Amino acid sequence: MKRLWKTTIKVEILSERPFDYDTLGELHYMITEGGYSGIHEITKTVELKGKRAINECEKQGTDPEFFFGGVEDN
Repeated sequence: MKRLWKTTIKVEILSERPFDYDTLGELHYMITEGGYSGIHEITKTVELKGKRAINECEKQGTDPEFFFGGVEDN
């Protein structure tokens, strides 16, 4: 059975103006080396199996083949 783990991470930012970013790399840079203060915590981790794992990939715009080699099973 195909499976993935889905982890939700909460990030809190302190900034002198409204914070906006385009990529996770930019977010990381801004809170580790840039002019912002930030903390993060894992808020939830769940196991995804079969079709649910494939659906979550597609929901994020990731081809399920990235994880599963294009083989679907339930």
